[in-house]
Amino acid sequence: MDVGQQPAAWHELAATFATIAAALFGLFFVAMALHLDAISTNVTVRARARVSLQSLALSVVQSLLILVPRQPPLWLGIELITTEIVYVMLGAGLRVRAGITALIAAMPIAAGISLIAGHGPGLLLQVPAIIIGVVLGCWQAWNTILPAELQTRRTVTKARR
Repeated sequence: MDVGQQPAAWHELAATFATIAAALFGLFFVAMALHLDAISTNVTVRARARVSLQSLALSVVQSLLILVPRQPPLWLGIELITTEIVYVMLGAGLRVRAGITALIAAMPIAAGISLIAGHGPGLLLQVPAIIIGVVLGCWQAWNTILPAELQTRRTVTKARR
């Protein structure tokens, strides 16, 4: 059986991805709380925040699914496809470039199909999706917090005058 068809072989990598994405999710959540006024009043910044949280949450969830002990590849395939469909249905992809969203969505779905079929690359397709999801989440977080911080600084500067 190929390594891509063996979820247990991916334990350490999935645990690392889950930890990284969860830590970034938490840090971003705190940063948003510090800039709540600036984020909540700007529709674009608010949409970026949502995309970032959804991308990081999806990376956490899909990594955790890989960590379920003794889970048959069939079930993992179904779970990966289901979580990806829910992610797309939540509209996260509508706020980002369609090509990136399609790429991110296609890889876990293809990984899920491969796991269900019992042959093919399997989880080898999932790894780039999680990496892209974490990077996209960070990029969107930066694009959310930077304008919010600049707006906060402008407000503080005006108040001091």
